[in-house]
Amino acid sequence: MKVLLDTNVILDVLLNRQPHVEGAKPLFSSIENGFLAGYLCATTVTTISYLMAKVVGRAQAQREIQKLLKLFEIAPVTKMVLDSALVAGFSDFEDAVLSEAAR
Repeated sequence: MKVLLDTNVILDVLLNRQPHVEGAKPLFSSIENGFLAGYLCATTVTTISYLMAKVVGRAQAQREIQKLLKLFEIAPVTKMVLDSALVAGFSDFEDAVLSEAAR
């Protein structure tokens, strides 16, 4: 089964954000063990890099991104994805982009 994880789920794990990290850990384990095929939206990777650099510094942020790129496949964000997200009926554009990239 393929799963695309939301940006906040990734940040919960990387930043050990309580109490959410406890729910996110099993997803990461399932991906690491090959039970699930993990995907990230391309915009998630850039957002995580930016936010992590602010918290842990640029060098550590880059190391974390490298780990993510080894573990996850990337769902591209194209003009078609963005156009579809605009009319998808979501109240949050980022959620709409994630949903359309996952499709």
